[in-house]
Amino acid sequence: MMFLYVLACLLCGLFLLISLFLHKRFTYWERRGVVHDKPTFLYGNLREFGRTKPLVQPFRDFYMKYKNKAPFGGFYLFMRPAIVLFDLELVKDILIKDFGNFPHRGNYYNEKDDPLSGHLVNLAGPKWRTMRTKLTPTFTSGKMKFMFPTVVHVANEFVSVFKDLVEKEQKVNALAMDTQETVIEIKDLLARFTTDVIGTCAFGLECNSLKNPQTLFRRMGSKVFTEQRYGKIMNSILNAFPELGRKLHIKLTHDDRT
Repeated sequence: MMFLYVLACLLCGLFLLISLFLHKRFTYWERRGVVHDKPTFLYGNLREFGRTKPLVQPFRDFYMKYKNKAPFGGFYLFMRPAIVLFDLELVKDILIKDFGNFPHRGNYYNEKDDPLSGHLVNLAGPKWRTMRTKLTPTFTSGKMKFMFPTVVHVANEFVSVFKDLVEKEQKVNALAMDTQETVIEIKDLLARFTTDVIGTCAFGLECNSLKNPQTLFRRMGSKVFTEQRYGKIMNSILNAFPELGRKLHIKLTHDDRT
């Protein structure tokens, strides 16, 4: 009985601590008197993200709601407080004048256990600066000019494949005596074009995904965006507690892609 009593007390204490922590986290902007929308538990201001709205829509709605009321507003990226800037001068200061004070991306990464997560979009602080220094020479005007013929070659392939698809669809419609306009799935075609450009310019590979959508490079690249390792709640926890995630050796990339 004593053991059960102690266990119950510990569980109650743990629940109380978690509740206090979440309450403090989700009242962050309210306690500071910053304009904000009331967050929902765990999801913050992104409850509709991935359900009925794309990622950009909650930010746009928030911006349109408060842009004439304050220079900035408080936003909750799941469990993490963030600022959405409305004033153009503040945007310039952060991106140019005071950029050294805002080097963090705010995304979880674990380059030790999951090297693919340690890219320029995720890295923060000195690691981000080191990576940027390494990549900057790649995008000089001379290098871009050198890569341009390769991009043109892939663009010509794109035009050829697009033309073949249009002619194929027109023939199918003609055989079916369908008078409707020809419809082409352009999103996937543009994604394959991008894949071939990146593959040839960055990796020196002839991916040829425009003509063969099932190439390995294309399938693996597509999985990065369509098959995430964790759901929204787990990702929000990792972004809120990145150091804990690294200590637990949590990876973002699926094992078959590392």
